[in-house]
Amino acid sequence: MRRSRLILTIALLSIPAIIAIVVATRDDGAEEADGASGPKIELAGAKLSKDDVEDITKDAMGTSDLKDVKEAGPDEAAASMEGTLVGKVRTFSLEARPVRWEYRSGQRIAAWGYNGQVPGPVLRANEGETVKVEFRNELPVATTVHWHGIDVPWQQDGVPGVTQKAVEPGESFSYQFTATPAGTRWYHTHGSGMDDEASQIDMGLSGALVVRAKREVPADVDQVLVLDEWSIGSGGYNAAMLAGHGAHSAGSSFNVFTMNGRAAPNIEDVVVKKGDRVRLRFVNASSVSYHPMHVHGHQARVVALDGNPVPSPTTRNVELLAPGQTADIEFVADNPGVWMLHCHDLHHSTSGMSLLLRYEGYEPISDEHGGGDDDPADAKADGDDEDPAAAAGMEH
Repeated sequence: MRRSRLILTIALLSIPAIIAIVVATRDDGAEEADGASGPKIELAGAKLSKDDVEDITKDAMGTSDLKDVKEAGPDEAAASMEGTLVGKVRTFSLEARPVRWEYRSGQRIAAWGYNGQVPGPVLRANEGETVKVEFRNELPVATTVHWHGIDVPWQQDGVPGVTQKAVEPGESFSYQFTATPAGTRWYHTHGSGMDDEASQIDMGLSGALVVRAKREVPADVDQVLVLDEWSIGSGGYNAAMLAGHGAHSAGSSFNVFTMNGRAAPNIEDVVVKKGDRVRLRFVNASSVSYHPMHVHGHQARVVALDGNPVPSPTTRNVELLAPGQTADIEFVADNPGVWMLHCHDLHHSTSGMSLLLRYEGYEPISDEHGGGDDDPADAKADGDDEDPAAAAGMEH
């Protein structure tokens, strides 16, 4: 009898650990020795039955069938939240829950999101305001929220077993702190304890928090870009579901890299006009990956690191972000055309971490193979001599 067999092979190589996950299907005409039928998953030498897979899914997603988990994508997501301001108290509501997130058109991953989206919404507050976050946990496991880079009272720091008890499934916790210091900050899970923070991060529990300075001069274009990594297997399974120390140490290699929860070619363009002052706020929410972010066609000043102003900004076109780090860069849009903005670890770029910096009136040129061309000499603005209909757009 022919049947499809799913084989998941974990390969662990020498120090430093290089971990690979290979997922394949094949037809096998031979019966199993124990007579069992149906799909099998082989994980680190252990064969997992369909029941085992269902148990893992139920533990991570609250249901044994991924199809029962609510789907969501950018159309359902809120880009940012200002909360509710009463006097000088700004209140936000956050809920952690499972979601099948659409990271690329028609492709989804089993994830955990704040307010049902990945990453969570950008929370925006003004320096000196009191921020109150009403958090509810609708995950099947306990969790917390850590306010990365904010000088909170120690009891509000969101570290389970140190500053608070973990918030159990179905329970709530109210965080309150002063929005200081100003800058690009972020929030993320600290797990239910020290042993599962990485896996919860790899499931998607992070978001940006922007504290506007009292005397901040707004940029014409101010864009937050949350960088993340994913290990996605057949059927949209997330390898972070399989282990308590994150997808990387679960025996996988990250194979999809996203900005704001989306992978190329479906990341929204950064659209500018000539003369705009542009500020890009990078947040590296990855658990292990470094990201050297490169902007084509422009020289940018690094104006803040980890949310804090740089006294003497340096001018660069590549800025390296370590895991957990934020970096703000600024430049003047003075070179019209269509430009790449991507991670210069090219494995990350070709696996999704690439978008377009596009001036209004310009569109990318597609070659006969459907690829884009970021050469400004080839981009034609509306009104140029060439018929604009001759230039096909790239889906983003």
